[in-house]
Amino acid sequence: MTTAIEAGPVDSRFAWDAGATLLDLFEARVRDDGTRVAMRHRDDAGSWRSITWADYGRAVHEVASGLAAIGIRPGDRVGILAWNRPEWHEADLGILRAGAISVPVYPTSAGPQVAYVLAHSGCRVCFVGDREQLDRVRDQLAELPALECIVTFDDVDALDDPLVRTLEELRALGGETPAVPPAVTPEHVATLVYTSGTTGPPKGAVITHKNAMATLRSVTQVVPLTEQERFLSFLPLSHITERSVSHFGLVASGGETWFARSISTIAEDLPACRPTIFFAVPRVWEKLREGVEAAVAQLSGPGGALARRYLDYARRGVDRLGPADRVARQALDLVVGRRLRAQIGLDAARFCVSGAAPIHPELLRWFAGIGIPIAEGYGQTEVALATTLNPPDAIRVGTVGPPLPGVTVRIAEDGEILVRGDNVCRGYWDDEARHPRAARPRRLAALRRPRVVRRPRLPAHHRPQEGPDHHRARQEHRAADARDRPGREHAARRAGRRRRGGAALPDGAPRAGRRGGDPLGGRTRQGRTVRGPDARPRRARGDPACRRGGERPPLPGRADPQVAGPAGRAHRRGR
Repeated sequence: MTTAIEAGPVDSRFAWDAGATLLDLFEARVRDDGTRVAMRHRDDAGSWRSITWADYGRAVHEVASGLAAIGIRPGDRVGILAWNRPEWHEADLGILRAGAISVPVYPTSAGPQVAYVLAHSGCRVCFVGDREQLDRVRDQLAELPALECIVTFDDVDALDDPLVRTLEELRALGGETPAVPPAVTPEHVATLVYTSGTTGPPKGAVITHKNAMATLRSVTQVVPLTEQERFLSFLPLSHITERSVSHFGLVASGGETWFARSISTIAEDLPACRPTIFFAVPRVWEKLREGVEAAVAQLSGPGGALARRYLDYARRGVDRLGPADRVARQALDLVVGRRLRAQIGLDAARFCVSGAAPIHPELLRWFAGIGIPIAEGYGQTEVALATTLNPPDAIRVGTVGPPLPGVTVRIAEDGEILVRGDNVCRGYWDDEARHPRAARPRRLAALRRPRVVRRPRLPAHHRPQEGPDHHRARQEHRAADARDRPGREHAARRAGRRRRGGAALPDGAPRAGRRGGDPLGGRTRQGRTVRGPDARPRRARGDPACRRGGERPPLPGRADPQVAGPAGRAHRRGR
């Protein structure tokens, strides 16, 4: 029997249009908010530069037309290998606008890993960020027969290569030959997001526009978005969570996305951006805490003493303080806490989230103690972001929250989490060329309806979040199980032959087997071993007494093999 957790219907206020796609949302933003700022990034001098929605829309259309001009057709795959930057967003939506399928690649992937993703998906074009990433792709060209063009975001000194062109050249080509964008429906595939490959080769989750829009509708019902939102983009956009938050979330809200220079500059970029919604992995939260404690430890005088006392309350946990300490902590929060949150850059954050890995509950209590509550959620690539999420006004530490609206979660008998909803991906991209039937073209491996993703055991709503550790252990166990299976099967076959033939006792008499429907576990008939009343007789092996015409001696302390029924069982048990 399974345990079901049913969520309510999706709120119509956030449903937009049932036939809407990511491109429809984007076009509406460009049309309605053209003069407003959409993205901010640092230039070479370190100053923040802004890009309006009108500029954003123009770049996307030029990229789409440029891709069409070099031969990209609807359904073709186009890769993106780059760090977070405005050009990443422009290339991604330009690919979708051309009716093609974007394939993000993790920016630090080694050459063979890059080649695997690009070759498995059959990418014809690949966008790269800098010279290093360009060289990584060029070194693997022998493994990429389908690759026809590499587009670089930065100007590089490899323009003598006919395979390479810059993004500016592609946009210029698109501006000269504008193309009519193809019709894109919710059922069209938007992107292939490859898993990390912890249990085997990475698999490309086939995510449609319908999947992405279903996720946005569900999340915005739990966390309503406004045009005042600010996101800081610093985690790799190849990860579905960062892409959904700072990329698709930007389109859904109409706010601003600021691009950090790198993960190592978060402490500097956070105060400049002051995000309203901030997502980070546990390690980032740990580094922020370490930075705060190190800075407070260096303070001297009365101000340092007050700050250290404030952090002591945070370490103890607000929910564990007595009435007097709570009053003292609230007074310190007005003086110390407000300044501390501003220095971190999260004083304007109304919703902070941790995900992608388990986080220690004490770390969550510490941040809650300094006025920064952090919600946890649970999701995977196959559901286009999240399955469950703690709402901002009802965060429970150590839990991953209830299912999102429109998502059904069931706990199977073996503890696996089953997910059903419009956000569940269509399946995995299947390359038949890697299988014996190589003549078949590439196709999409569809899941049978109802679309259910079976995931290893992870915590459900209001369960302590220990699951990811068990998840990894289970994956390792399964991998070891797969490696050892041939040897175990061979051993089992040999053991089965021994059981059928009987195990030799010191006196040379074989034991009776215990398989089949016979309550005695097997008996002899005319020198043959019978496993059940309807079993096919089989000659016993290994003992002359069990040959045809021979008599089998009774076993000491056991029932006579010729005796059947309850009496034989009682005799065998020594009763």
